[in-house]
Formats: sequence, structure tokens, C-alpha cells
Amino acid sequence: VERDVQGELVTPTGAAILAGLERSPRPAGRIEKIGYGAGTKEFGDLSNVVRFMVLDAETAPSFERDTITRLECELDDMTAEALAFVETRLLDLGALDVVRTAVQMKKGRLGTRLTVLTTPKSAEKLYDCLFRETSTLGVRVDAVDRVKLPRRFESVSTEYGEISMKVALMNGEPLKAAPEFEDCARLAKQHGLPLNTIFEAAITAWKA
Repeated sequence: VERDVQGELVTPTGAAILAGLERSPRPAGRIEKIGYGAGTKEFGDLSNVVRFMVLDAETAPSFERDTITRLECELDDMTAEALAFVETRLLDLGALDVVRTAVQMKKGRLGTRLTVLTTPKSAEKLYDCLFRETSTLGVRVDAVDRVKLPRRFESVSTEYGEISMKVALMNGEPLKAAPEFEDCARLAKQHGLPLNTIFEAAITAWKA
């Protein structure tokens, strides 16, 4: 942000400290102390104040952080079947997630906002797919910071068969789990049972 300020805004020592600090979002942790320091020089509408925090990082949850790419466009002239086909193609090409949201576009037209989350490495082939498979003429592309729980896969035994579970961890301990859909769908067909019956059996086995 540009400021119309005359005078030194940082000392050489302060500039050296800032240059040596890692430029990243505030690390996770419990705030133990917050301090403020105020200078004596007046800068008009600019406050001459600095704030610092002391964090206990050992109490921080063990989140994982990364940056992913978000692709978005709006469509108002494609059928639901065509959009479902595009979603499948995007997932096959490496999309992490595909979301379709109903939106109202200009001139009162109803449309669909197509949002695609992917890794930066896969982004180019995905917006190439969007241009080839949809009617859009432009795709918005931006980087999104993501915070996620570490996860691992476990297998549980149920009366219907083995089911893989995706387990989310916090501070190294299991927090929640979800059965893998494909395993549950396969066993539901095999035993002629509702899908929810298999899901519930998997969750019960995991909690046991």
C-alpha cells in the first residue's frame, strides 16, 4: 500500500530482522502474550505502532498446509448430462474436486458455476479440458491456500467383507473416519443391501 509519508519508517536493524524472517501466514499455536510498542514520531493517519505475539507452537494442531489452484467459469447453455460428463473427465485428468453451483447470470439467465480444484501441476491440462469440453470462452485461475488434516488408510473387517477407511488425524490421533465409497458400493451390490447398511457397519467396526 502506498503512503504519502516523509521520513524513515524502519531502522536498518529492523529492516535486517524483517528480511531474515520467513514470509508466511501466522504459525498455528496458543497465544501466550501480546505486546505493543509505540513510537513518538507522528505520521498523520499512519499509526506508529508495532505488535508482537508469543506463541506456544507445541500446542498447535498438526495441520498440513499447501497451495492449490482453483479454476472457475459460468455456463448457461449446457445440459446436466453434458456437465456430468465434463466433471468425470476433469476428475480423470487429476482434479482434486469439482463443484457445480446454481447461479443467476446477467439478464436473469440461470446458469452453473463450475469450480475445479487441482494441483498447480495439473492446472493447464484441466483448463484445456474446460475449453474443449464446455462452451466457456474464459476460465478464472487463482491460487488458494489450503489447510488440511493428515490422513491415513486403514482396513476394517465387517460381516460383509473388508472395507478401506480414510482416517483423519489431529495431533497424531484419529479424529474421524469415512469408508471408501467404492468398497461399500461393491459390497452393497454383492449382498443385495442398502448402501447405508454397509457404511454403518464400516463405521461401527472402526470405532470398536
